[in-house]
Amino acid sequence: MVANGDLDGKLCWTQATGGDGWRGEALWEALGSDGRDERREESRVEDADKVEIRRGSWFEPLEDVKGKLMGVISNPPYIPTDDLPGLQPEVGWHEPKLALDGGKDGLDHLLHLCEGLSSALMPGGFFVFETNGNKQSEFLVDFISTKWSSSFCDVEAVLDFADIKRFVRGYRR
Repeated sequence: MVANGDLDGKLCWTQATGGDGWRGEALWEALGSDGRDERREESRVEDADKVEIRRGSWFEPLEDVKGKLMGVISNPPYIPTDDLPGLQPEVGWHEPKLALDGGKDGLDHLLHLCEGLSSALMPGGFFVFETNGNKQSEFLVDFISTKWSSSFCDVEAVLDFADIKRFVRGYRR
């Protein structure tokens, strides 16, 4: 999903989805490409004319706004494959496996997301994404701060309401 104002201005951001893309696909089916509910012919998004829903994986459908995004927000699949059988039953009942499975260590999609951030964000743009918790967040903060120290600043893990380092955020230099 891309929310845009004047692309030469400051408001252009995306909610990046990957894996099977089921969240974006469900939104596409519910709202259509113009943010309207095609079944009801009424707007389901306030200011729907300012929202554009694009199909694709991660940054693939955003080539034309490369380097123009003010923000990237994502809740990617981050659960290690071997942890999937032990999830609470209600999680497995409502979430497709591909929306949860982050690969062997849970980092497959998170690392792919990190790889695309520097080319997607404009200078001063922000990113925030959810992780599996303390270990993943700490790893990613160190990874981004080390590998892309010239591209990002103020990279940090952010606590959730249970005092778990659940989110990683930072800014494009």
